[in-house]
Amino acid sequence: MKQHHQEHMAGMSAEMRAKMDAKMSGMMEKMQTHQADMNTQFTALEQEVRSASPDAKNVSTLADGVHTHLTEMAKMHKGC
Repeated sequence: MKQHHQEHMAGMSAEMRAKMDAKMSGMMEKMQTHQADMNTQFTALEQEVRSASPDAKNVSTLADGVHTHLTEMAKMHKGC
């Protein structure tokens, strides 16, 4: 997702980026927050799954959190 965003931004003209930045700065901050939180949850999920005895409830909770962030990010992306 991050790579897609970077490629998308690189393909835009400076004028278009300026307009987009002004219009979407709040949305981008939310997107970055979701990405950071999701990365934290991915790390915790990976650690839990790789543990000697993963807790199914914890795995489910962490996976649900990742899903929630992806859903919110997808909703924001549709608005672009």
